[in-house]
Amino acid sequence: MRRRTFITGTAVASMAGAFAQGVVPRLVILRLSPPRASYEQEFVDALRDLGFVDGKTVRVTDVNAGGDVQRLTTLAVEVAQSAPTVIFARGNQPLAAARAATRTVPIVAVDDSYDPVKSGFAASLSRPGGNVTGVFVDVPAITRKRMELLAEVAPKLSRIGVLSDPTSSGLQREVAESTVRVLRKEPVHMEIRSGEEIAGVFSTAASRRVDALLVLSSQTLRVHSRTIAGAAVFAKLPMVAPFRDYPEAGGLMSYGPHVGALYRRCASQLAKVMRGTKVGDIAIEHPDRFDLVINSRTAASFGLAISKAVLARADEIIS
Repeated sequence: MRRRTFITGTAVASMAGAFAQGVVPRLVILRLSPPRASYEQEFVDALRDLGFVDGKTVRVTDVNAGGDVQRLTTLAVEVAQSAPTVIFARGNQPLAAARAATRTVPIVAVDDSYDPVKSGFAASLSRPGGNVTGVFVDVPAITRKRMELLAEVAPKLSRIGVLSDPTSSGLQREVAESTVRVLRKEPVHMEIRSGEEIAGVFSTAASRRVDALLVLSSQTLRVHSRTIAGAAVFAKLPMVAPFRDYPEAGGLMSYGPHVGALYRRCASQLAKVMRGTKVGDIAIEHPDRFDLVINSRTAASFGLAISKAVLARADEIIS
């Protein structure tokens, strides 16, 4: 980890010259915000197990935009111009930025916002055919699961705030709102563009009598997960979110792919590209392991009696 290069500005353009190391592949990790240390170590370990050690058998450059989506677009162009062996796009915004920047540099993505075929990233799941592959979450299935969990934990809910940001994929919003309606609840659109808007959005939610939150997957929202979770606790709004950051900060629960398993799959795909396999020949995968994290302390403070059946399904209970 000490030898990894972290780049957060326009120095990306100098990478090609700095890393001209013959046959040693160059892997650029493109992300919107800084990494979480525990997740990062799992990814490093997965690469190492496949024979790729930073500074020895691969040159890894970590590029993050510090939470700034506009800056991410600029960085993605600079990364593409540096012609790395492969770009690892961590999330929907990095994927969109990387794909907009290049149709030739291989991109391996981890994403839970897009349908890769309907979004035009791939011709099919089994043979993507273009320059994008990766691990993509089945958005309709996981959205339904999150909403079902919320309805099971708090069955008397009637108005569900669907919390997104302007860059959240339309697929997520459509699936979320239709799922809420199928369960005979009323969806209320809530959108946050920046941290400064959080208080106002929650104030509007109170005036519209929103009584629970379905948080969509968004790196922009995730940057503010602690503030969002805190606002939800203050307003006594049960929430289900895609990332464990939310219940760790006091939100009711999260349901999403198991990070370690996800990164091992991505590492395997990256290894194939770095060994010479065409990215368009590497099948797109779906995660098959998911984590349910419940904050029982928050549930108790809301007066929610979570059933033993739900608690038994939880991978972690924060108490």
